Amino acid sequence: MRFLMLSATVLAPLLLDACATHPMSPTVGVMPPPGKPFETFRTDEAACRDAASRQVQGGAQQPNTMGAGSAPMGTLPGTGLGTAGGTAGGAGVSRTAQLSLQQRYDLAYSRCIYARGNQVPGYLPPGASWSADAPGHAP
Repeated sequence: MRFLMLSATVLAPLLLDACATHPMSPTVGVMPPPGKPFETFRTDEAACRDAASRQVQGGAQQPNTMGAGSAPMGTLPGTGLGTAGGTAGGAGVSRTAQLSLQQRYDLAYSRCIYARGNQVPGYLPPGASWSADAPGHAP
């Protein structure tokens, strides 16, 4: 009986951790360009969040299915070790898929927000050109 309680205590967090979810928001910090009204920027941001969500729609379903299928396949008769190993493997699959899903969401969001004339870290502001004399340029 004690083993069953210990198994449930160990497995519950692993099962909950194994679920990939749809990204809730971008993890990219963006800014409006100088002179752009904040309300216009907020409209851009809402449209780009929606566009990014459509790009990754349904992306969390496959890793969750794969992660859930890992636990029963890893079960060893008479012990909880196989289930724990399979569940941990499924959690790893879902965590990797979640990262990829967030990266795809962020990329779609960044492209959209940049195309609307906003500033994205790591990219020149729209309309700017690269110069060898720019600050931070090493000869």
